[in-house]
Amino acid sequence: MEAAALYVLVVGAVIVCAILSKAGLDRLGLPDLLGYLVIGVLLRELDAALGLLPETGGQVLTFLSDLGIIAILFRVGLRCNVTQLIERLPGATFIGLINVVASGGIGFAAAYYALDLSLVAGLFIAVALTTTSVGVSAHVWQRYRALGTREGEMMLDVAEIDDLTGVVLLTVLAAMVPHLQDLTALLSDLSHEAHVEGLVWTLARTFGTTLLKLGMVTMAGMLFAHYLERPLTQTLASIQPRTDTMLIVLGVGLVVAGTTALLGFPVAIGGFFAGLIFSRDPMAVKFDASFDSLYDLFVPFFFVGIGIAVDVDTLGPALVPALVLLIAAVVGKGLGSYVPARATMPAESAGLLAVSLLPRSEITLVVIERGLELGVVPQRAFTWMVLVVVATMVGIPLLLRVVLPDRWRNQGNPEAASSAPKEP
Repeated sequence: MEAAALYVLVVGAVIVCAILSKAGLDRLGLPDLLGYLVIGVLLRELDAALGLLPETGGQVLTFLSDLGIIAILFRVGLRCNVTQLIERLPGATFIGLINVVASGGIGFAAAYYALDLSLVAGLFIAVALTTTSVGVSAHVWQRYRALGTREGEMMLDVAEIDDLTGVVLLTVLAAMVPHLQDLTALLSDLSHEAHVEGLVWTLARTFGTTLLKLGMVTMAGMLFAHYLERPLTQTLASIQPRTDTMLIVLGVGLVVAGTTALLGFPVAIGGFFAGLIFSRDPMAVKFDASFDSLYDLFVPFFFVGIGIAVDVDTLGPALVPALVLLIAAVVGKGLGSYVPARATMPAESAGLLAVSLLPRSEITLVVIERGLELGVVPQRAFTWMVLVVVATMVGIPLLLRVVLPDRWRNQGNPEAASSAPKEP
C-alpha cells in the first residue's frame, strides 16, 4: 500500500509540475520540454536524498515513458500531410537528403574519431543528429505569422523529411545492433576473417529483412488509411462523443504500436505508423485537437525519464564533449541545409532555413534513449546528447526572435511583416 501511495504521489506531482512549468516557459518563449527535463533531474536528486521512489518505481515510470514515446510519434505521424509533402517533394527532398547525410556524417566523425566512442554508439549519435525539431522553430515562426511564407513551408517540409528519415534509420539500426557489435569485436582480430565475411552477409540480410518489414507495415498502413480509416472514424464519431472517439483511436494506435513491436521494431515506430494512417482524413484535425490533453498527460513522462537518467555529477566533465557534438550538430545541419537551399533560394532565405532546422528535441532523444536502453550508448554519451538538445532548444529560439523580425522588415514581406507583433 505504501508503494502504491508513493506511485500516486509521484505521478500526480509530475503532472502538476509539468503543467506549471509549461505555462511558465510559454511566457518566456521557451520549449516546455526543458521544464520536463528539469523535473526529471530534480526527481532523481530527491530520490537519491529521500528514497522517494520504491525499488520498483522505475518500472512504473518506464511504462509511462513508453506511452509518452508513442504519443510523441503518434502526433508526428498524425500531422504528416503526405499529399502536400509529395506535391512539394522535389525541392524539399533535395535539401532534406543532403542535410541528413551531412549532419549524420559529421556527427559520426565527431563521436567516433574525436570522442573515441564505439562504432555502434557513433552510429546512434549520427542518426540522432539527422533529425530536426521543427516545433521549436515553428513556435517562433508562428509568433510572426510567417509559417505560410515560402521559407516557412519549406522548413516544415524539410523537417518532415528529416524526421521520417530518422525514424527509418532508427528502425534499421536497432535491428542491426547485435550483428554490428559482433562485427566490431571480430574486426579487432584478423584471424577471424572468415567469420567477418559471414557477419557482413548477416548484416546485409538483416538490413534487407528490416526494410522488407518496413515496406510491409507501410503498405498495410496505406491500405488501412485508404479503405478502413475513414469508415472507422465516421462510425466511431456517430456512436460516441468526440473525446471518447479519440480514446478509441488512441487505443487503435496502441494496438498498432504493440503489433509493430512484436515484429521487432521499436514501440515508437508503431506509434508513428498509427498516427500516419489516421492523417489522411480531414477529421484527423479534430482528433488532433482532442488528442492534446492525452499528449500533455503522457509526453512529460518521457522527458522526465530522460532527466532522471542524467547524472548531475557528470555534467561538468560532459561540457567539453557536448560542445564538440554541438559544433558537429550545428555545422552538419547548418551547411547541409544551407548549401542545397542556396540553389533555389536567396542567401538570406537559405540561411534562415538552415538556422531554423538546427534544433534537436523529441526524436533526437527517442533515438539516443533507444541506444542507451540497448546498452550500446554509454551513459556519458547520453548526457552529452541531452546537453546538445538543451543548448539548441534554448539558443535557436532566442536567435530566431532576433533574426525573424529583421528578415521581414528587410525584405518588405507584407504577409508576415504586417502581422508581426510589435517589439517593445
